[in-house]
Amino acid sequence: MRAQDPSDPRQPRPDDSAGQGKPPRTPDGAPAAPTTRVGLHPHAFVRRRDNPLHMIHRWSIEHPYAVVAFYTAMMVLALISIRQMPRRFAPYVESPMIGVVTMMPGLSAQEMELQISKPIEEQLVNVKGLRYIRSTSQDGFSIVALEFPYGTDMQRAVVDVQSLMNVTQANLPQTGANLKPSWVVPIDPLNLPVLSLSLRGDPAQGWDPLRVREFADNTVIARLKTVPDVYSVVPFGGYRRQLQVIVNREKLAAFGISILDVRSAIDRYNVSAAAGTVTSGPHEAIVRVDTRFATAEDVLNYPILGVGAGTSGAAGGQAQAPSGMGMGGGMGTTESAASPIPAPTPAARSPRVVYVRDVARVV
Repeated sequence: MRAQDPSDPRQPRPDDSAGQGKPPRTPDGAPAAPTTRVGLHPHAFVRRRDNPLHMIHRWSIEHPYAVVAFYTAMMVLALISIRQMPRRFAPYVESPMIGVVTMMPGLSAQEMELQISKPIEEQLVNVKGLRYIRSTSQDGFSIVALEFPYGTDMQRAVVDVQSLMNVTQANLPQTGANLKPSWVVPIDPLNLPVLSLSLRGDPAQGWDPLRVREFADNTVIARLKTVPDVYSVVPFGGYRRQLQVIVNREKLAAFGISILDVRSAIDRYNVSAAAGTVTSGPHEAIVRVDTRFATAEDVLNYPILGVGAGTSGAAGGQAQAPSGMGMGGGMGTTESAASPIPAPTPAARSPRVVYVRDVARVV
């Protein structure tokens, strides 16, 4: 057992009335009020190490004006941020994607992949900072998507892609007038249309679908682009002015030509190019060849090729000279020589030139 310490205030004293079992009383015999003794531990006043958090509290109490100034400045900055900081339900993040679009009517999806998409992919893998590249090929249409890491300068990336596309364009197959160059566009969700407008005119006043489309292309688009915050305006629908060459297959077979010859002839003659200069003394003139069509009649007058008309003639024969009687009192004979007579030369006729009007009609 542990010995009791007489100096411990928590231990009952010998003269304590509680230890004798009788309540204390006053001199006149009345019960006395209970007394309480408070004792302190010898180590109660030992100083503990200060906590860093307690130091912050102590500094704040000792410097109240600095604390008030700090919280006042925070409130002022919060009010300024609320008034000037832009607020959006979905904050805009610039899309790190670029698309290369190529259109070549007449080519199948397999040809677009092998001849268009694959050469473009092989060239654009050299773009700096490129993360991923993929392509989609359809009939006459190809799109190559390039993905960059978030935070990339997309304006600079578009310029780099366009520079490489200028080199790649020379390696794409040439298809004459059907060739449409590729163009580079940023792929951004904000490029989706947010407003669609419909145009229509009164046919009684000459507003047919063709005229309405021309009005939209030449007037409406130019005015809408002047509106602030308008990114792009794209027209669709309606009729566009064009000429259709409808070929007769029976006539093509009669002349022995194909529809590719008709297309090549149109591509060959529908050009506008420089033909050099003509110098005459101190004067110099520029010569240009401009055979672009303006009407359907111009297309009908394009020559396709020359077709030979063939030759005809009779075969040549042989003539036998008559035998004669010998002189000098006797019968004599001579040998008959067969001499060939030249056959008549057939008349050479120039080949016939077949024009577009001979095998097709233009509407």
